This record gives sequence, structure tokens and C-alpha cells, in this order.
Amino acid sequence: MLKLRFLLFILIIFDTLSVAAQKSSNYEAYYQRIIQAEILITSEKYAEALSTMDSVFEDYNYVFLRDYKVAAQLALYIGNQQKAFHYLARGIADGLSLTDIKNNRFLQSLQHKSEWNSLLKRYDTLRHAYINKLDHQLKNEVHEMFIQDQKLAQINLRINDEKSQDTFLLQQFAPQSERHMRRLRRILAQKGYPGEKLIGNQLWAWTILSHHNSISPKYNRNDTLYKALRPLLLKAIQSGELSPYDFAVIEEWRITVTSEHKDKSYGYLNTLTQKDVARSDQLRRDIGMRSIETTNKLVDIQQKTGMNFYLEGSMWIKGKIPIHPH
Repeated sequence: MLKLRFLLFILIIFDTLSVAAQKSSNYEAYYQRIIQAEILITSEKYAEALSTMDSVFEDYNYVFLRDYKVAAQLALYIGNQQKAFHYLARGIADGLSLTDIKNNRFLQSLQHKSEWNSLLKRYDTLRHAYINKLDHQLKNEVHEMFIQDQKLAQINLRINDEKSQDTFLLQQFAPQSERHMRRLRRILAQKGYPGEKLIGNQLWAWTILSHHNSISPKYNRNDTLYKALRPLLLKAIQSGELSPYDFAVIEEWRITVTSEHKDKSYGYLNTLTQKDVARSDQLRRDIGMRSIETTNKLVDIQQKTGMNFYLEGSMWIKGKIPIHPH
């Protein structure tokens, strides 16, 4: 009997490992399935959208925090509070903070439910498990790079004279940015993209890369560092380390600055005309982003329901992505 129990124990472990191994690493399919759920949301098929997202979550080891927050709101909207708490708990295990949850107005009603106290009791354990998964040495290094970037960026903002600003950017900011780019390329090659999944921060590397791509038209047209690093960013999108929406902003800065605002791309920094939409949507499809139309329909649903879908580009666009007729 003891041998039989031991054998069953081994089989259970083996089966658990097999399930984990079967989790998908193809994030191209992840992005497409999330878009399918979003299209269902725009048609107000909320239960179907939630079911689609749920199936995605079961198929991937890592889920972007934005998607957990959307799923929790959908569950609450259709009256499934238990499911909402389930997604929040899973989100906390992947980095969702209590502040993130409390700042979502739509989810605030959950704080008055009995399950909220249960979630609070589990929070420290879930948070501790998440913290232990991060690469803290790398996190500290990228944070220091971000601080250095911000110091020079703040100095640049205080320079009023355009000529003096150009001189500062080329003589002070660019050399530091080049060091950061070389280091980020090595990090990407050796460990992956240092973002939400790897170090628990979406902002730092994204800011460094965006600032590098916006130094000046002449500088960025001749820049080879981003060109060499770019394939690694695309690889990071495919592996689920970098959101395609974050990449789009990094890339749009390069396109906008090098073309001196002539070329349109993802629709954040330059206002699109109707004739630009097809090209923008193609660029979006190429990396796993939703279309302009779907994005703007989601804005309508946000306004109708009060849910927050954490749509990209909010630093530059409030509400729908504008499209001029000509």
C-alpha cells in the first residue's frame, strides 16, 4: 500500500509538470485571442468575451496584468463576483498590487464584499511569491538607468533655447543613451526584455527606448543602435515579454522623429487621416495589436459601462484615436 501511494504521488507530480510544460509560449496566438475577446466586448457579448479570456489564461503561464484587470471587471459586470475575485488573486500572483486594484473605480464595490477580507489575508503570501520570481539585480540596474535618463531629460525640458537644447541632446543626452542602448541589447540577448514579466516594471525600459528614439531627426536617421536592438524587441513580443502596445509607442517615436512628423504609423503621436488608417491597421496587425476601429469601439463601451480597458496611448490621446477626413 505504501508503494502504491508513493507511485500515485509520483504520477500526480509528473502529471502536474506535464500540464505546465503544455502551456503555450506562442504569444502571437495570445494577442489574437485577446483581440477576439475585445471584439466580443464591442458587440456587448460580455460573457462570451470573458469565456475567451478565461481560455487564454489557462493556456499561458504568464498573463499581462492589463488582461487580468479587464477580466475581473467583465466578471463583475455580468454578476460573477466569485470569478472577479479569482482573477484578482491570479493577478496579484503575477504582480497586480493592491493599489492597482483600489484605483480601479469599477472594482471598488468589491471592497464591501466578504471575499475582499479573504483576498486581503492572501495578499501578502501571493505578493511574496511574485516578488521572489523577479530578477532583482536586473531590476535595480534598469531602475538606475531610468533614473539617469530622467535626470538628463528633466534638464533638457528646462532649456528654453532650441539651439542650446539640440547641443545638450547631442553632447550630453545621446552619449548616455547610447550606453543604455548597448546595455539593453546585451540584456535582451542574454535574459530577455526587462519589463513587466521579468522585473515587474513596464515603464523604465520603455521610457529609455522611447527617449533614445526621439533625440533629433538627423541623429535618429543615422542611429544604428536601435536598428540592431529592434529585432530583439520583436522577439520579446513573440515570447510575451513585451506588449505590442508598448513596442508601438517606442517605434512610433522613431518613425515620427526621423520623418519630422510626415509619416504616420500607430496613431498616437500624429493624427491620422482616413487614408492613413489602412496602413496603421496593417502595422498593428503585424505585431498583434487591435485595429483603430476596435480601439475606438472599446472607448464607447468604457463610457457606457464605466469599465476601464486600460487602452494604450492615454498619455497623448484622451478617448478615441482621432481620424481626420483629409
